[in-house]
Amino acid sequence: MSVILPLKPKEVFDHLNQTEKIPDWDSQLGDSILLDPCYKGYEIWYSRLKLPFPASDRGFVNRKLSMEDTKNDVYVIILTAEGVEEYEYTPRTAVQMGHTYCAAQMITGIWDDDGQYKTELRILNQTDLKGLIPVRLIDLFGPAGTLGYCQDIRRGLGLDISTK
Repeated sequence: MSVILPLKPKEVFDHLNQTEKIPDWDSQLGDSILLDPCYKGYEIWYSRLKLPFPASDRGFVNRKLSMEDTKNDVYVIILTAEGVEEYEYTPRTAVQMGHTYCAAQMITGIWDDDGQYKTELRILNQTDLKGLIPVRLIDLFGPAGTLGYCQDIRRGLGLDISTK
């Protein structure tokens, strides 16, 4: 999914890269806790995803990599559980732990048809929620979760966005 935002890419990157503040504007995220600022060169984060009834919340331990190419106005944030399997964390509340294969946000500058310089945010998410949630339900409601995240980004930035 991609979202067009009427801001500069660096502004969007800085907003999304403040992982500890994401629960302030993301209605689907219950917790975002920095566990280790430099584990094998990465930040390690615990996050709790709030899921609708009848599913229970899911916890994730991920390593985070943020990359900036200011010359080309391209920014990337990647989360993955790969390489942190041995990193143990016990959440404050009992939750089923999920697994993030890859969650990425690519932020680039684009020119629109009116000659305005804007940001295109592309979102990729490959996550296993684990547990007893039927795959058909995940396939049915997963896109709505991503769309909800895009709406939360709009609210967090105080902007009106369009999706394509």
